[in-house]
Amino acid sequence: MILGPSGKNIYPEELESIINEFDTVRESVVYEHQKRLVALVHLDYEKLQKALHSLGETDIRTLINGMLSDLQQKINERVPLYSRIHKIIEQAEPFQKTPTQKIKRHLYVP
Repeated sequence: MILGPSGKNIYPEELESIINEFDTVRESVVYEHQKRLVALVHLDYEKLQKALHSLGETDIRTLINGMLSDLQQKINERVPLYSRIHKIIEQAEPFQKTPTQKIKRHLYVP
């Protein structure tokens, strides 16, 4: 649980479940950094490969940054003001997991 600036409780798992509903997202981790919410997002590169295969590296980066910005906007439209995501960071590699397939959050939260 994260205590928001207004004293409201923010549950990262709830935000992650919203983020993970999007087709282009495989999994995510939400945490607090400098009193703002940040989401690490591992994209579903297999689904994106069709759109990315003919693009150069610069164009791919531009497209992914645009997708992350669009994703942030769509998420923030669905959540209360106090639990809006300030920044989304692409996690290129899949998250490391425990034997029970839970993300090892401590490896990704500063």
